[in-house]
Amino acid sequence: MIPTVSGSLSKHAGPGLIVGIAALALGIRLVKLFSHPNIPDEAFTIYVGSLPLRQLFAMLRLHDAHPPLIYLIVHALLKVSHRAYTFRLITVAFGVMGTVATYFLARRFLERFAWLPPALVAVSPLLVFFDQYVRMYALLWSLSALSWALLLRAVEVPDRKWRWVAYALVAAALLYTHYLSFFVLSAQLLFVAARHRRCTGFWLALGAVGLCFIPWLPSFSEQLKFAGTTFSPASQYGARLFTLPATLLFNGIDPAIGSTAIAVSLWLLLLGGVAACVKARRSILWLLLPLVLQAAYSAASGKALIVPRYLLQDLPMLAICIASLLESLATTRAGMAAALIPVPLVCLMLNATADTLFVPAFQPVDWAAYARFFSDHLRPGDGVIFNNGIAYFALQGTVPLRGHPLFLVTDSSTVRQVSAQASRLSHVWYVGYEAELSDPQHSVATALAQSHPKSRSWRSEQANEGEAVYTTLFQR
Repeated sequence: MIPTVSGSLSKHAGPGLIVGIAALALGIRLVKLFSHPNIPDEAFTIYVGSLPLRQLFAMLRLHDAHPPLIYLIVHALLKVSHRAYTFRLITVAFGVMGTVATYFLARRFLERFAWLPPALVAVSPLLVFFDQYVRMYALLWSLSALSWALLLRAVEVPDRKWRWVAYALVAAALLYTHYLSFFVLSAQLLFVAARHRRCTGFWLALGAVGLCFIPWLPSFSEQLKFAGTTFSPASQYGARLFTLPATLLFNGIDPAIGSTAIAVSLWLLLLGGVAACVKARRSILWLLLPLVLQAAYSAASGKALIVPRYLLQDLPMLAICIASLLESLATTRAGMAAALIPVPLVCLMLNATADTLFVPAFQPVDWAAYARFFSDHLRPGDGVIFNNGIAYFALQGTVPLRGHPLFLVTDSSTVRQVSAQASRLSHVWYVGYEAELSDPQHSVATALAQSHPKSRSWRSEQANEGEAVYTTLFQR
């Protein structure tokens, strides 16, 4: 059986508590929501969503690695309004929904500290950041939490068919949101197979989800070579594993996370939560199984999946794990310490969230400012190379690129062709967007340096998640 919550907290304080936490999540996500410029990923989403459906599906199949749900949402919204920046309200709404889902999920395992996981989710700098952009990440983490909450509710009373219908709808939406959902659904399958294998409703629901995905299978097979990859090998992230919990909770921007004591403390909290779950034989460990499966796949495939943006759906689960440890300590002599631990956690997360929202050095590249810089320096006849073509979409409509020879390095196969064509020009601008590079070895820039001995470089300020734009003008 799935443990349920009883006691005065859940019976009396629950409704008011979750309304307050949801209001907190909404308020933080509305701060500066419409004032920050697009990031390239968001600009790409809006561009693809503006295409006719046939071109939209072709674009995703050939040039992207994600399912179509967020693009279809944008496509539908553009029929109503062309003010695409207002679409961020949709991802904010998903973020608030995910906060509420985290609360109800936490209530199935916790009593005194059921409020802590949704509170941490509400103020999480990483989640606040991604919830403020029109991308699939807000949908991914919120639908993941909601699917777990609906699944655990359904297995309690498996004869109630509408619960399985609700789970199937959310699971199908999750599958069409991001391919990382395969890890979530696989963990849920293993959970039911091990604990509730006679739940016919689950197998019917999962079958329905599979049938819903069949129309997308041909496109998925084309995207498979892109899905789950980054341009840096997973081995480069080994040194970051030690500070990974701090990066996830504090977004890697608070100087305190560089402290060994902070990193060790967070690992102890997580490992202590796992130990508490094992000792109490709680089902919380099943919530961490997607993370285990993802880490195993990342190690086996060499794909860099253990990076913050690919772990957002695990944040609510890690918060529940930490709260589980505090719940266990609350009944011991360490009860006072357990009651105080949430204070520094929430304060550090709020501090990091404030940095994310207000400190320029911790915000994404200001593409509006970069567009002004580029427009002031670009001259007629200059060629422009985008190392990672997605940066082009962030400048579309803001820089007069029409009439200029343009080269989009979309993958390693285009490097030689771009190098040969660009070398014929007298002046070539090389724009490298460091979040992801299609040519990580800068082979095009190296080739240009041989044919164009004069060069001058500019670099944008360091921004969130290590993003920066390196710009070099090559001249003969």
